[in-house]
Amino acid sequence: MKRLPGLATLYVFECAARHLNFSRAAEELNVTPAAVSNQIRQLEKEIGTMLFERNARSLKLTENGELLLVSAQDAFTLLRRATNWIGDAKRRTLSITTSPSFATKWLVPRLGAFCRQYPEVELRLDVSDQNLPLSEKGPHLSVRFGAVPPDGLHAEQLFDERISPVCAPSMLDANPGLSDPENLKSQHLIHVDWRGKNDAWPDWHSWLLAAGVHGVDVKRGLHVSQTYLALEVAIQGQGIVLGNSTLVADDIKAGRLAQLFPHALSLSSRFAYRLLTPPTILDRPVVRSFRTWLLDEVRAVKAAG
Repeated sequence: MKRLPGLATLYVFECAARHLNFSRAAEELNVTPAAVSNQIRQLEKEIGTMLFERNARSLKLTENGELLLVSAQDAFTLLRRATNWIGDAKRRTLSITTSPSFATKWLVPRLGAFCRQYPEVELRLDVSDQNLPLSEKGPHLSVRFGAVPPDGLHAEQLFDERISPVCAPSMLDANPGLSDPENLKSQHLIHVDWRGKNDAWPDWHSWLLAAGVHGVDVKRGLHVSQTYLALEVAIQGQGIVLGNSTLVADDIKAGRLAQLFPHALSLSSRFAYRLLTPPTILDRPVVRSFRTWLLDEVRAVKAAG
């Protein structure tokens, strides 16, 4: 097997090939142009081919030089990524960003299981409606509910969403007539105002239209800005809220909320929670650990119905 050129020599070549100028490469490397030229000649001799076409005024890569440049840049990118990962492995820091509603109603109640399984991970959770840009430096992962995942990110849909009216069981017990959707006309409705979203987002109008219910004033009632607040108001018995299946499942299971009607409006895949990750860090150990854990949790929820 032919011996590979040294990394130092390949780095000099990559720098010279990127600049197509030995003097500018020498400035970047803090050596003399003669040193760069000697390293390139040594590399060409070692691999047995010319890498540059030289003339009095310029440099041009040969076909073999272009091939080596692409391969060298790919190799150095992988090496830089690996050394960054090794540095991260000492700290094992993972930064996650998500919305207040998903954090409160789904993620935070389950995070203890992740922390017990991976006690070495330093977890940082940013909770806001702001879609922070993801990067190798952080935030590393995001869970967002949205119509279209951002370009350039690896997106994994977590759930198939459905929406239906829910309320506190005590309210249902006190109002037997609530078994008929037509009686929503006389009930106190709770609305979530999707700030920055358009009318295509699911709301009371969408559900009533799909259920064939008419004559309900869809503007009447309490309007709040966050889904988790709307659900909390409903849990306190102060009205009926249109809840999406992911966020109400735990409250229904615990008996804090009850689904009023069997009819649920299934949403298209455009409206779903997605796990978003920059492709460049998908294989980073701490990222892989969290993704595996989260997707296992999602599968467990789905299996439990």
